[in-house]
Amino acid sequence: MKDEWILGLTIEQATRKLQAEGLKLRVTFTDGAAVIVTRDVRPERVNVATIDGVVAEILGRG
Repeated sequence: MKDEWILGLTIEQATRKLQAEGLKLRVTFTDGAAVIVTRDVRPERVNVATIDGVVAEILGRG
C-alpha cells in the first residue's frame, strides 16, 4: 500500500486516517529538524517529515 495519500494533511488528520487503516504516524523530522525517535522497527508505523504541522514527505515504514 502506498502511503502518499496522507501528504498535505495535518498531523491530526493523517493520524486519524492512518488509525482507521490500522497504522500509526510517527514524525521523524519537523520543520527540517530531526526528532529523537526509537530505533525499533514496526511495519505498521509510517514515518513522516512535517512542515508547519502538515505532512510534507513520507520517509517509509518502520
